[in-house]
Amino acid sequence: MDTLVEAVSRLAGPVSEGTGISICEVFSRPQGPVVVSLFGGDRQMLSGVARRLCRAVGGPTSRSYHPPLALVAFHHRRVGVDVEGVEETEVGFFEGIATPLERSRLALPPAGPQRDRFLISLWSAKEAVAKTLGDALSYDPRRLDSPLVWEEVSPGLYRAGSAYAQSLPLGEGLVGWVCWS
Repeated sequence: MDTLVEAVSRLAGPVSEGTGISICEVFSRPQGPVVVSLFGGDRQMLSGVARRLCRAVGGPTSRSYHPPLALVAFHHRRVGVDVEGVEETEVGFFEGIATPLERSRLALPPAGPQRDRFLISLWSAKEAVAKTLGDALSYDPRRLDSPLVWEEVSPGLYRAGSAYAQSLPLGEGLVGWVCWS
């Protein structure tokens, strides 16, 4: 029987064949999720390949898109993934998405690109958590603590109860998170 990593690796090639989309592993943990990136093509093409890959692998999955990149997460239990492009945030963005605990515990970087990256990462983390919980659109971000205020159990790995979250190494201009239970 394939491990989840082996199943994703074995099925990725045939699913993406002829599309021009490359697939590579971004993250995996023993007893945790596997996250792959799909690169190339527009949202419609990325979405089609991501859906085919999810059907082929089976089990709980989550998808997120920021063309020309998509992230797909697989796990044996609930999982959520999110990718966002870093962009300038408006004044008041933090207040519009932060919980009271986040407002009291998180130190905002000075205004500028660092702050924008931090705030977009905060948003992305909340999106991944909300997807893990169910329907991401039904959660108010001001009522959902991000992993940034959870217990950090090892560098970059956060835990709250049976839920875990990890930021993803996506490079300059992008932020991403995966959350699982």
